[in-house]
Amino acid sequence: MDQSMQYQQEMAPLQAQRQQQQRDQDFGESDGDSDDDDDQPGQKRARKSGELPDRKEKHKVVEQKRREKTKELLADLQDLLPNTEDAGATNLTMNTVLQCAIDFLTQRQ
Repeated sequence: MDQSMQYQQEMAPLQAQRQQQQRDQDFGESDGDSDDDDDQPGQKRARKSGELPDRKEKHKVVEQKRREKTKELLADLQDLLPNTEDAGATNLTMNTVLQCAIDFLTQRQ
């Protein structure tokens, strides 16, 4: 067996251990908190009981803020466009508002 193959065989367990530690860090676990020391590679780990709902709730709040901001910006853009000011009571789709903006800017060139 040549030296490079021997080196790869010796390093494989260390690389697997480093990858597992990186995954643990990505999910917020410390080195000693992992309950899945005997799991085989490729198997899913059990999560801490409160971890997933908390992440989902944070994501939900951030997503709601993003959508609200997008909605406000589209309303502002719609108010600036002459073709859409009459449709103030009517909710135009995002695509319609953007197309009107493109048409308006193209005409001004």
